Amino acid sequence: MLDSEYAQRNQPYDFPSGTIILTTENTTIGNELSPSTDPITLYDNGGTAQSNVIDTYGTPKTDNDPLNCDDDELDSIPFDPGDNISVEKINLGVQDNETNWAKNKDNKSTPGAQNNPYINLPPEIVSASATPASLPLDGKTKTLFKAFMKDPNGAEDIDNANISAESIGGTNAEKLYDDATHGDEQAGDDVYSLEFLPSAASEVKEHELTITAIDKEQNEATITIKLTLTTAEYSNEIVINEFLPNPSAEEVDAEFIELFNRGENTIELNSWKISDGSRTYTIENENIGKDEYKVFYRKKTGISLNNTGGDKAELFQPNDNKLDSIEYQETAKDDTSYAKKDNGKFEWTTTPTPGKKNVFTQMDEDEDENDDTKNKPKPPTKKDEDNEEKLKTISIKEARTKNKDTKVKVEGIATVAPDVLSEKYFYIQDKESGIQIYSSKGNFGEVKLGDKVSVEGKISSSQNEARINIAEDVIKVTEQDRDILPKETKTGNVAEDIEGMLVKVSGEIAKQAGDTFYINDGSGEVKISIAKQTKIEKPKMTKGDPITITGIVGETKAGHRVLPRYQDDFGEGEIAGISDKSKSKDKTKLPDAGMPFATMIFISLTTAGAATVMRRIWI
Repeated sequence: MLDSEYAQRNQPYDFPSGTIILTTENTTIGNELSPSTDPITLYDNGGTAQSNVIDTYGTPKTDNDPLNCDDDELDSIPFDPGDNISVEKINLGVQDNETNWAKNKDNKSTPGAQNNPYINLPPEIVSASATPASLPLDGKTKTLFKAFMKDPNGAEDIDNANISAESIGGTNAEKLYDDATHGDEQAGDDVYSLEFLPSAASEVKEHELTITAIDKEQNEATITIKLTLTTAEYSNEIVINEFLPNPSAEEVDAEFIELFNRGENTIELNSWKISDGSRTYTIENENIGKDEYKVFYRKKTGISLNNTGGDKAELFQPNDNKLDSIEYQETAKDDTSYAKKDNGKFEWTTTPTPGKKNVFTQMDEDEDENDDTKNKPKPPTKKDEDNEEKLKTISIKEARTKNKDTKVKVEGIATVAPDVLSEKYFYIQDKESGIQIYSSKGNFGEVKLGDKVSVEGKISSSQNEARINIAEDVIKVTEQDRDILPKETKTGNVAEDIEGMLVKVSGEIAKQAGDTFYINDGSGEVKISIAKQTKIEKPKMTKGDPITITGIVGETKAGHRVLPRYQDDFGEGEIAGISDKSKSKDKTKLPDAGMPFATMIFISLTTAGAATVMRRIWI
């Protein structure tokens, strides 16, 4: 043990082999040694010259001035191990260097005892893998990186584990986990993992990726693995099968795009996309089986197809390859879908079938002429001419009861002129009933609103609505300028018994979508459809607004509806926003469509029981 007297320079000391030198707290060395800056030099008994240096701490043994550590390039020593912790040489037979000194392993000091230094050894990566090691760039297939790591100083010494994933869409140091997250199966099992989805923009090739383990002393271990990315192969058997741009119900709920799988296998639709060119929806968590129809409603996709045409429905594979695209230029009629036929061509149908096989039914305005020929009168024979002379005029009500293809003759007043609702039909009615008069060529002569006509033709129907199919030159105008009053009808009573008749309904706006809206007077809703041919400007309206409508009762597969004919059928001045551009130019007009309701008052009625009843009326 050295005290301050014996610790003076130039005093000779003899140290037997294995001697441990101690200094007490109050010795010169003990008080003046700075742990982070002072080197220590051990000399032999020949003096303090460089040739007398036996060993050093924190300075090279060959330095001309062993006590000078400022330029010794041993940057990590001397170092401060902390209070009451000794700095200990690791290998006594190796000269002073940065890696041969360490603090005490137990954060203590070992005076008079064998050194117990903390020896930091680098981590080791025992094995590493990518599963699968080859995968398609399909935007959905992931790989699982795994690395089994060991550290001689304990698992807690591993400070970081990562993989270089820049070439596959990640960073140069994507973290690996041993905490049962990010694809890791079990926390604390020394297996570091990362579930990873390569970017679709990654290069198709074999990628070399480096996994690195770093301990708290910044010692590293690395290993290289390979991951092969291939071109994704997607099914070409998924097609756009049907879409509905203009439903009569709330469009957010009813508008849809339908896909069909014509292949043999179930296909994952994850990351597939449907679009209308302006908005794209990415499909998630959906499969489509063999021969299955998969419907995507606007409420979910946010895709709103144009009612006025000039739009498209598109289907993209996950790699953004456009697989299918269907365009339409025509105005989408109310409740009419654009659907694929068996021959691959698309046609409009008035029977939308979301989730089911397509069904094709004719549209009112453009009924298929081939189908119509079944109901056209055949060229007259001598027998026909004889029968014609015997054909008697019957009421429209009776004519509506006849079987299909029965030849009839009726009289009635034109409640709408030809070419107003459609180029191919108009309506007539008598006192009891009404009916549609149809011609595939639209040859109606000079029939005007209010004309009384005599019509011969065959009974047929379209969309469940009765009609009379006529040939050319079978309409005779017998009187002109006849007035006919619309039948005032409750909204809930618009049904088969008044089909084809001119009616007037009043109520409040219940809902609306495009050129279709519904009104209700408390007895039930009635659908009001504005035909494009009329050029009627739909007034501005909100739910709850009162309104009166005059129109003709028609029918489709979706049910009965009222068809306004002219702008006047909304009632002049009733709702702001009405223009005059489509008013009737016929010299005879039907009576105005009900009382205007620009002025609304409330009348308070006090009953005998002192209760007050509020009644809303229009004046």
